Amino acid sequence: MKYLNLKNTFRNSLLWFVLLSSLWVSAVELDQPFKQMQKTFLDQAREVVSRNKSAQLYLKEIVPEESLMMSVLYMPPEIESKNLVILSAGTHGAEGPLGSAALTLFLQEYGEKVDRSRTGFLLFHGVNPYGFDSGRRVDQENRDLNRNFVVTSDELEIENSAYSKIEAILNPKHKVKSIGWSYFKMLGQVFYQLTFGGMSINEFRQASVGGQYKYPKGIYYGGAEVSPSVVHFKEIILQHVKDYENILHMDFHTGLGESGQLHLILAAQLNTFERDKMSEVFDRTDGKFYEINTGESEGFYEVTGDITDFIRKLQGDSGQNIYGVTAEFGTKGLGILNQLESLHAIIQENQGHHYGYANEGLETKVKRTFRELFNPSDPGWQKRVTENTRHLFGVSLPRWIELHK
Repeated sequence: MKYLNLKNTFRNSLLWFVLLSSLWVSAVELDQPFKQMQKTFLDQAREVVSRNKSAQLYLKEIVPEESLMMSVLYMPPEIESKNLVILSAGTHGAEGPLGSAALTLFLQEYGEKVDRSRTGFLLFHGVNPYGFDSGRRVDQENRDLNRNFVVTSDELEIENSAYSKIEAILNPKHKVKSIGWSYFKMLGQVFYQLTFGGMSINEFRQASVGGQYKYPKGIYYGGAEVSPSVVHFKEIILQHVKDYENILHMDFHTGLGESGQLHLILAAQLNTFERDKMSEVFDRTDGKFYEINTGESEGFYEVTGDITDFIRKLQGDSGQNIYGVTAEFGTKGLGILNQLESLHAIIQENQGHHYGYANEGLETKVKRTFRELFNPSDPGWQKRVTENTRHLFGVSLPRWIELHK
């Protein structure tokens, strides 16, 4: 009996060690710089290519002068081209660490286990390598890439007139001088707009973050031209998607939503059949791992130039089933004050980048707040998003493949 107790104690201690070790590894992975995370992904991708000669690895230069590249791995199906799963990460650079870790986790633990007989995989790592490397959401031209995935140039001329009404609130044109006072000033301006400006909170949210193409130094700027990332993404998509009947595109993000919660936001372009199929995949019996949302859900919003609608627009009336999903891991919450606090962090980071800071200490605090908004250092948050990601790859993804055999 004494021996058994010792054995159980050792086993329990070992389990705790493994658990704590996994949390520590997770924290280190999410705290690494872009080029290290890219190397880790590429090491795994090259292993796949060495084992599977039909797999293809692409390295696309996005910012040549800084040697910043988007890495893409294509794993064709073993028998027949019926389903294609696309996983993309780093569209918003500052949100890249979790998506990078997710793609690497997929290759390490699920790539060989998942049924690939009729399903191919296309993985985009570091869609916005400049933002990932610099810690900004946007690219080197201040473009928000998730407002830049357009098919025709006239989409970059869409007018967001409501944004213009509140542009002065969103884009202060002077050095960052404080955090607390600036936040309370913004709250006062928002309250005034809601009380006397004729805007509801939902209209204010949509106007602020839906995308704009008029103010190049402003937040949520979609750009005057298509970014190199979009050009290369389009080129690879057109090369590979035409042979598939069913396409699932999942783009990884962090920030919007309840802390640690995986919000699966269905693309606006999904038709009735595709929405019904997604209801079968995410049947809510395992709902503790995720929540299904759309741009019309409370606390969410619709955007122009969204990456998850891009493939549908490219393919047009092709007869393919195209499932676009944003995998958004929340950090702050969906309450009004939570979202305004997040908006303020985005405003100040952008303001500081363009107009500077009153002192170095203030710059450090603003950038730390911004980083925590998209990549929290809290081990509890990291543990929960890791569990949700594992469920996504280990349960939900095989279920999607099974439904499309």
